[in-house]
Amino acid sequence: MNPAQQPGEPDSRVESELKLEKLRCEVQQLKSQLGFRGRLAALTPLLSAGIAVLGVWISLFQFQTQQAAAAQKIETERAQREADAKRVRELELQNPFWQKRVQLYFDATEAAGIIASRASGPDRARAEAAFWRLYLGPLAVVEDDQVESAMVEMGNCLNKTEDCDQATMSKRALALAHSCRQSIGDTWRLGLTELKGKYQQLK
Repeated sequence: MNPAQQPGEPDSRVESELKLEKLRCEVQQLKSQLGFRGRLAALTPLLSAGIAVLGVWISLFQFQTQQAAAAQKIETERAQREADAKRVRELELQNPFWQKRVQLYFDATEAAGIIASRASGPDRARAEAAFWRLYLGPLAVVEDDQVESAMVEMGNCLNKTEDCDQATMSKRALALAHSCRQSIGDTWRLGLTELKGKYQQLK
């Protein structure tokens, strides 16, 4: 012990060393804190740039998706226009045939209507003659299967292949009209509503 130092008096050198050590710890701690903040500050511009790039990429992706959808819509509309134009050209070329079919259908249904509504008389006789003329001639050129079947059903009543009363005759005349109507709707794609009624029950 230093002779000049009183008992119980702290050693100034040791105290200084302790203070110095404490200061070093505080400085080290401060450096650590500043280092983390520094690294965070250095990363902040990179994070900002990354977020900006991501936003641009998302916007570009959305734009490309919208463009693709718009292009697909345009292509679909173009294809539909071409299909419609083709259909119109086909109908124009086939128009004389379809007009003839419609006229013959009306002639056949008119004859059948007169036959069904008159049990006898000159009008009935003329209607039967018109029916057989259509049955054996021009209607056979243009009729579809459904109309053909209805004509055969009506003819079976007239030629006595079947024993038909006037009520049955009326049902078959109406069935023929319905078949012609359906055929016209299918031809022109009109989507005519199917007729409902007891006359469809032929038997």
